[in-house]
Amino acid sequence: MTDAAPAPTTDAALAPTARAAVIDIGSNSVRLVVFEGATRAPLPVFNERVLCGLGRNLASAGDLAPEAAAQAHTAIARYATLCRRMAIEAPIVVATAAVREAANGEAFVAEVAERSGLDVRVLSGRQEAEAAAAGVAAAFPGAAGVMGDLGGGSLELVGLGGHGAETDDVVGEGITLPLGPLRLAGGSAEAVDAALAEASWLAGRGGDFFAVGGTWRALARIHMAQARYPLRVVHHYALARAEAETFSEMMAGLGPDSLAGIPSINRARLAALPAAALVLNRLLTRIQPRNLLISAWGLREGLLFQQLPPERQGLDPLIESCRAFARQTSRDATLGGAFGDELAAWMAPLFDGENAAEKRLRLAACLLSDVAWRAHPDYRAERAVEGTLYAPFTGIDHPGRGFLALAVNARYAGDTSRTARALVDEDQARRAERVGLALRLAQTYSGGLPGLVAASGLEIRGRQLLFRVPAADRALLNDTVQRRLVALAEAFGMESAVEKGDR
Repeated sequence: MTDAAPAPTTDAALAPTARAAVIDIGSNSVRLVVFEGATRAPLPVFNERVLCGLGRNLASAGDLAPEAAAQAHTAIARYATLCRRMAIEAPIVVATAAVREAANGEAFVAEVAERSGLDVRVLSGRQEAEAAAAGVAAAFPGAAGVMGDLGGGSLELVGLGGHGAETDDVVGEGITLPLGPLRLAGGSAEAVDAALAEASWLAGRGGDFFAVGGTWRALARIHMAQARYPLRVVHHYALARAEAETFSEMMAGLGPDSLAGIPSINRARLAALPAAALVLNRLLTRIQPRNLLISAWGLREGLLFQQLPPERQGLDPLIESCRAFARQTSRDATLGGAFGDELAAWMAPLFDGENAAEKRLRLAACLLSDVAWRAHPDYRAERAVEGTLYAPFTGIDHPGRGFLALAVNARYAGDTSRTARALVDEDQARRAERVGLALRLAQTYSGGLPGLVAASGLEIRGRQLLFRVPAADRALLNDTVQRRLVALAEAFGMESAVEKGDR
């Protein structure tokens, strides 16, 4: 028998939360994001932006252009109305560099309050940097290196982990620099280098560079298309420094005609690409990171994370994402809680010696093992693979997504997904198949009911994979269960055996 897994602390076990919203008044865009709840892995249920260009006049005139401000007020009024209709009583409303630095910034904030009834919090450069860094740290547990958040009017840089970070805080040194694309059009590498020199702590820092901001995400999408990368999920897209330096240098040199030929990028973003690429290139040269990592989480997610109580902040974002997904899609909501943990504990003897990262992915696969039951039987594997590959999970890299997709594919006996297979190596693919076949056996044997699996047990004994079944449940053993057991044993290169309890 498998020992019952202790009940984990989860978002669902804590007090439920109402929808939360962030209105971000930036130098380039004004955006509303509504989250399903203020949880460790908040799921966006509405996301809209308007590219107003509030900061495009800062360098030349020092104020917010009237037409840009008018467009922003229209967008904010819409967002305020949506929040009221969604019963969101206190959306988080923040303004960044453009409003912070503009001569008419205070007047703009006062007009927002008068028109829309919203209190705008104008973030200092340090507050903006810390919130963005909190978003990255929340999405990349254990992040170490430098976070850069490139807005239209400024660049926020923060050290993550070590090198000046406080003992109980991953956020270390930080600086705000006037290197946003709206200010840097036509700027030179020398000018960027001179600005970056103000942050002496950047030089040779190493670690990874975590890039936040819509224009850097646009650059990543272009690289994905050029490389014919199999997965079009920009979050956690990774490039080795040398490749990122070469690509950013090329993009920084593009002229208007070349930019016009780039498909699938918002025209308002295109003009900012060379300046954004130049800043990225000079940062990579100065920091010398191992990798460039793209983060879809930043300021908005960081603001939400900062408001969470410590017990929520300490949860694993991937596992909480999977628990929430399972509760919404599985036959039994307990797959998002005790049953998922039961499955992971039941098969653990087959994976003796796994490291913490492997154990974490195996638990995630267990939580996702029933996500396609509502689909037509002929399409369950396809539905499960697509749902896993493209779900809005965080705290997971692309090979991890590939692993989970291959595991649920094996659980549903589907044809191997070429996209998922391209993301993992041989060892990961083999391990994913074994996890998936164990889940297939468990779900068939138990009928998806909690408790039955925990009463049984798996064991590797010599060259045998042994399935122990208590006497009270012997009737659950049929030909289908036996075939599932044989398939699992063969995946381990072993013979299968059943040990039936006497009473």
